[in-house]
Amino acid sequence: MKLPLRPFLLSLAVSAIAMAVLALGAAAQECPAPQVMLSVDKSYSMVNSPLSDGSSKWDGARVAIKNIVRKHSDAVDFGVHVFPAVNDACDSGTVALP
Repeated sequence: MKLPLRPFLLSLAVSAIAMAVLALGAAAQECPAPQVMLSVDKSYSMVNSPLSDGSSKWDGARVAIKNIVRKHSDAVDFGVHVFPAVNDACDSGTVALP
């Protein structure tokens, strides 16, 4: 028994189109932005130890964090955890930017 070729080819074409449409739909899905928590030391040695230019390590860290967040904030959800929460304290810190 010989099957007609035309219905088979039509079925094959419809299947190929359906698979292409499904693949395009899958490719169009957007992934959620990654979440990154920066944990930053703001202890006495970071705040009160001047560098050769007179700034502190903390000043340099703040500039670096601002640059990173500004450059990548459209693609990454950032959080910043600063410890200690209060200078000279001995605590686990606080989330400054959720």
